Amino acid sequence: MATLYNVASTTKKILAVLSIGLLVFLVIKFVFLITDKLTNRLILRYSQETRGFGNLPSLYFQQMEGAAEIKPKFRIETRTGKLPSFPQVFNVYRLKQNEIDLSSEMFAKDVAKKFGFTGDPQKLSATVWLWEESEKTLEFNLQTKHFSYKNRNAKTIEKKEDTYVNENSYLLDRFLKEIGYNIPNSMTYTVTYQRKNGDKWEDVIENTAEWVRIDANIFLYYAQGAQGQIVSPTYRPSLVYVIVQNSSNSTIDNIAEMEYYMWSVEENTVQTYNAIPIFTAYEQLQKGMGVLVNAKYTAKNGVPNLSDIEEVRITDVKVGYFLSKSNLLYAQPIYIFYGVYGEGNNRCELIYYTNAIFGSYD
Repeated sequence: MATLYNVASTTKKILAVLSIGLLVFLVIKFVFLITDKLTNRLILRYSQETRGFGNLPSLYFQQMEGAAEIKPKFRIETRTGKLPSFPQVFNVYRLKQNEIDLSSEMFAKDVAKKFGFTGDPQKLSATVWLWEESEKTLEFNLQTKHFSYKNRNAKTIEKKEDTYVNENSYLLDRFLKEIGYNIPNSMTYTVTYQRKNGDKWEDVIENTAEWVRIDANIFLYYAQGAQGQIVSPTYRPSLVYVIVQNSSNSTIDNIAEMEYYMWSVEENTVQTYNAIPIFTAYEQLQKGMGVLVNAKYTAKNGVPNLSDIEEVRITDVKVGYFLSKSNLLYAQPIYIFYGVYGEGNNRCELIYYTNAIFGSYD
């Protein structure tokens, strides 16, 4: 009986110790969760109170179709075998907002006339006008002078072999100046030509842009140096995209599609925001929080089957400034992860984006 009593007593003591241990564990976990939440709130409150621009607009990157379903593994394969070093803060620039007055309205109407529009525009908003006539459309932003022009009839123009590829940079500069744009000598752009290959017409893309267009909504300026400074921050035209269906001359009738975007930043209006550590951004990438915006084969044309991508080797990371048509307020820094998948003819290059600063909130 004494032995049974001792066993029961020992068992009770063990259960009591385990219960106390479990209770202590739960209390510690609860305190940790509360502390973590309070810390995050304090960081957010601090950022809201101390940053000159306050909370910035959220960045929405347009992901490649089908990219959301893949969850590849990542490994670092840079020249040093490590992630690059970046500063603890990055600059954020405010974009200039021009006043809309009679002169800006007259300029918009003058550009529309040179594109062949004679009627009155639809006023889509206080800043955006739209002309639509004879299968042609022109959308014009009075505040920024951004415009998008499309001529669906241009697709039926008789095509002639493109013999002006080397001269089109001059033709485009001259064309923009003719419709009223003062283009500086540093103008760079991407042009898509039509060139005959046997009986077929194929697009020939000549990319000389310092502003790189990844897709229809993203314009990205590559920063110079670790500090991520914008080069020539007072004024920088971004990109011109033109399809020249008949390059025997540079008349407007022969342009099927054209977009022009430019941004100017307020040189003296710069604020610094705390940088997301690069290792944290890499962890976000590993967790599937990075956005795949571009993937292409290096030895052949076409986009790879994304479902085949099991592991991505990160070869480089840079800081760039993200600008889009929808965000005309700030130039915000992001991390650009350059990755590689496969080898030889199946070697594929990929580009991922993640945020680079704390403070992008709705």
